[in-house]
Amino acid sequence: MIKTIIFDLGGVILKNAMRKINTLIAQELGLDRDYVISEVRKINPPLHKGKMSEEEFYKKFAEVLKTSPEFIKNYYTKEFEKYTGFNDDVVEIVKELKKKFILAVLSNTYEYHAKLNEKDPRFRLFDLIIFSHRVGMRKPDREIYEHILKRLNIKPDECIFIDDLPKNVEAAKNMGIKGILFQNAEQLKEDLKKLGVDV
Repeated sequence: MIKTIIFDLGGVILKNAMRKINTLIAQELGLDRDYVISEVRKINPPLHKGKMSEEEFYKKFAEVLKTSPEFIKNYYTKEFEKYTGFNDDVVEIVKELKKKFILAVLSNTYEYHAKLNEKDPRFRLFDLIIFSHRVGMRKPDREIYEHILKRLNIKPDECIFIDDLPKNVEAAKNMGIKGILFQNAEQLKEDLKKLGVDV
C-alpha cells in the first residue's frame, strides 16, 4: 500500500529555472545549450553534496566556459530568481495528495537555491524535505534513496518517487520504489492513477 509520495523540486514542483538559466548562458556566450548543460552536470556533483563551495563552483564552471565567475554567479543568483517559482498545477495535485499521504521532497541543490525556495509557505505542504547538499548525498546515488526511506520509516514499495530526469527515476525503481517520470501535470495524474492513486 502506498503511504508516501516523494517529489523532485526543479522541473516538477518548481519551474525548471536551471534549464532556462543554462539556455541563457549558452545564448550569451554563443555556445550550444546541450554542451553547457553537459558540462555543468560534470562539475556540480560535489556542489550538490556540499563538498564544493558556491564560489568554487562559479570559478570552475567559468573556466570551462571561458568566461568570468561573476558572469556565472549573476546567472545562478539574480537571474535564477527571475525564473524560479512553483508549478501551480502541480501544487494543486500536491494539495489533494496531502489529504491522504505523507509527502516529501528529494532535491539535488545547493544552499543559495535551497534558501531562496524554502522561504515559500507552500513548502509546509511537505512532511520532509531532503536537500542533497545538507546530507552529503545526491541523486541518483543509491544512498540518498536509502536515507530518505529510513527518515520516512517506510519500505521501498510503500512510496512513489516523481522526478523529471530518467536516471533518477530508474535509480529509484532499481531499489523497488515505484517511479514516475514527470512531463506535465495531466500526465502525472494519469500515471498516479495507474499506481492506484486518484487525484
